[in-house]
Amino acid sequence: DGDLEVVSDGDGASGSHSTTLRKKSLASYPMAVCNDGTPAAYYASDQVEGWAGMVVYLQEGGGCITVEDCNMRCQVYSPGFCTEDTAEEHVFNHTMWSDD
Repeated sequence: DGDLEVVSDGDGASGSHSTTLRKKSLASYPMAVCNDGTPAAYYASDQVEGWAGMVVYLQEGGGCITVEDCNMRCQVYSPGFCTEDTAEEHVFNHTMWSDD
């Protein structure tokens, strides 16, 4: 129906929003790969058709400056940032997402 689902915030008040972002694989684009060579992907709502605008959220903590920085991030500090996220969807509750 194109609208985000409005959910209760637990005390019966409306206004909290929930949305599901589904995985969109980039496996058909050979240059779109993670640091470890797995296919890159992004997550998007199935409800974006007809929207006048869009917010792109980039998860914090993924940047690196040098090859050495990237190697340390991938091997020691944050290996999860360097490989494909295998979750098929992410559900966000009580977020900034709204139906307007």
